[in-house]
Amino acid sequence: MGIMLVDDEQHFIDEMKEILTGESPHRILANYLNGTDALSTIEELNPDLLIVDVLMPGMSGLELARRAKSMKPDLPIILMSDDPSYGINAYDMGIAGFLLKPLEKDKVTEIINRLLCG
Repeated sequence: MGIMLVDDEQHFIDEMKEILTGESPHRILANYLNGTDALSTIEELNPDLLIVDVLMPGMSGLELARRAKSMKPDLPIILMSDDPSYGINAYDMGIAGFLLKPLEKDKVTEIINRLLCG
């Protein structure tokens, strides 16, 4: 199962890669530091899951999620933020999950396994 990561802070991408290496059956297809670059490759890469930071310069994670859903309505999307209030509105947008920063390995693996493994 392929995951696309989008976060403007490289250390969160590195942290997520570390969490998903080893025992995880899921692989990272691509990672991006902005929503514009990610959006341009969604159809080509056809990820099974999109994990995106809410607050990014240029295109926000919310805008990326909205546009990605219009391209691939069945694509599960997980939002990440250090502000829990974004999690409340995420489900209204059709977002499949929310991760609070700083990331907790158990929470990350649990939500990804729930979405990708059923």
